[in-house]
Amino acid sequence: MPLEQLLERNRVFVHGHEAKALAPPRTIRLAIVACYDPRLDTLLLPSLGLQPGEAFLLRTAGALVQPAGGVMRSLAMGVFMFGVQEVVVVGHSSCRMATFETAAFIESFSRRGVTREAFGPMDLREWACAIPDPTRGVEISIANIAGASFLPRDVTVSGLVLDDRTGELTVVSAGPASRI
Repeated sequence: MPLEQLLERNRVFVHGHEAKALAPPRTIRLAIVACYDPRLDTLLLPSLGLQPGEAFLLRTAGALVQPAGGVMRSLAMGVFMFGVQEVVVVGHSSCRMATFETAAFIESFSRRGVTREAFGPMDLREWACAIPDPTRGVEISIANIAGASFLPRDVTVSGLVLDDRTGELTVVSAGPASRI
């Protein structure tokens, strides 16, 4: 969608919307880390029984939390600025990061004029945060969060895999995860 269409939609929104300040920040005890796949937009919160605003919702490719990545920093900010006490990592059954094809990725960026060197020397599967499978991806994220020295020991970490056809959740790990 071109920027001009977004701006037009914003003008329509503003015209029919009463201006008001955001509510003051409040304590939000739950953070959900989920895959960024837009197909989950209408399924994720309802399958967890949550309404918008009841939890922090952090989304990243494959729901993979890297030790030094932006999601980890966002979790830390949620813990220290908003009182997050529980983190739940939610992978999903048909995650494309579990079927990541390096050759197709190379072909895609090459067609757009980007060279392999632009991604640095790192393995492209690692660079893209590809996961072995949704369950193992959740386990890796839990281990990375639990191992973060800057998160307090009272933060619990759990993991689930969402069947993205039915909405059913399978427990991978029911926190509190052992904190290293």
